[in-house]
Amino acid sequence: MIWTYFIIFILAAIPFFEVTMIVPIAIIGGMPAIPVILIAILGNLLTVALFIIFVDSIRNWRKKRKTNVETNDSKRHQRAKKIRDKYGLPGLAFIGPFFIGTHLTALLAVTFGGHA
Repeated sequence: MIWTYFIIFILAAIPFFEVTMIVPIAIIGGMPAIPVILIAILGNLLTVALFIIFVDSIRNWRKKRKTNVETNDSKRHQRAKKIRDKYGLPGLAFIGPFFIGTHLTALLAVTFGGHA
């Protein structure tokens, strides 16, 4: 039984497989709902938190290395700012996991200026 929960934890941590797929599969497979949900959320939360910290540290490192010549925003960065201004980080945080997954949503949130 412990191995089953460990597998649920690991599978929930994998990007694009995540909680939304592993929880229904485990419950249909006969596992109790509450422990499955808690273990899957913890697995997903761990990898998302580590991912956010990693991306944020890279972004801060790049900011420190940037010179005055590179301060002009690229077209891609300007488009990202427009999207952020239109939907905001809270909108992305609530809607993103349902459509693009938690890991990609975390990357976009950190890219748009959210901090760990």
